[in-house]
Amino acid sequence: MTPFKGYQPKKLTHLHFYFHDFISVDKLIAIRVTMPPVTNSSAVSSFGMVVIADNQLTKAPDPTSKEIRRAQGMYASTDMNTLSFTMVFNLVFTEGEFNGSTVCKCSEFRVIKFGK
Repeated sequence: MTPFKGYQPKKLTHLHFYFHDFISVDKLIAIRVTMPPVTNSSAVSSFGMVVIADNQLTKAPDPTSKEIRRAQGMYASTDMNTLSFTMVFNLVFTEGEFNGSTVCKCSEFRVIKFGK
């Protein structure tokens, strides 16, 4: 499948990796930089919260497996009615054929929806 009708890429590459997003005392990879005052609309959704992260991307599901990339960027709570985040990350290749290259990813991550 190609993004544009009639477009034939010279080479198609499938990227396969595991994104690890956790906070621990000994290995801090994400830090909250803003947390607005709690209001009726933000109490459930954390609307306005911004987190900066430098997450590891590994070859296997185990976080201790070989790191092959880093995901460096941020996520922000941008919905007042849903616990969801707008995520913007640069995937930084740290080894292999694409070492030194980056890919930018922008997406929504919906954790849970409240109400109707």
